[in-house]
Amino acid sequence: MLESPEQVEQNPVSGGLYSYASNDPLNRNDPDGDLDLEVNFNGDRNSSSSLTLKDDFGNEVMSVNALGRGEHRDQMKTYGDTPTGTYKVGKVEKDGSWNKATYGSAKIHLTPLSGDAKKSGRTLLRIHGGKSGSEKLGPYYPKVFKGRNDLRPTQGCLRVCNSDATRLANEINKIREFRKTETYQVIKNVYQALGLKVNSQDRLTVKD
Repeated sequence: MLESPEQVEQNPVSGGLYSYASNDPLNRNDPDGDLDLEVNFNGDRNSSSSLTLKDDFGNEVMSVNALGRGEHRDQMKTYGDTPTGTYKVGKVEKDGSWNKATYGSAKIHLTPLSGDAKKSGRTLLRIHGGKSGSEKLGPYYPKVFKGRNDLRPTQGCLRVCNSDATRLANEINKIREFRKTETYQVIKNVYQALGLKVNSQDRLTVKD
């Protein structure tokens, strides 16, 4: 096991899916063990915000636009905005037999763990794709979205565009497969030897 920054510099690890943070574990890490996925809407649910995916070592893998707008604004009730809080990121599905207009090319299942997400008791929340706002909206969609060429609201899920949904699903699967490799274990040992946290909990945080 490597025990010092000097040893890390003398023994760079390469060959991982993300090139081991550009072989720079000291300067490209997340010492607080941040969550894998995070989106902050800053109080504006009528606009999309960046949904960021990080690998287990805190390196940003990708960022996509996501909308957390429901049919109404009460997060605690069914069909309201995506509740704030922490979620467990679960099963990833791609190109299933579901309604593509509603869910798009991929679905990432979420289980509420804390915050309003947990208090609300809401279930069946996901990250998924689907039709854009430029297509005809049903009567229950907020009027502010009519005529907009943008992501359209859901019934409480996080909406991303179809291409981003596929990319996000693929990258999450890559991270999970990478954990099974010897390279991952070596990198994990290095981080732990340096007192740096390694996150492998697959969590999503939604903030306002």
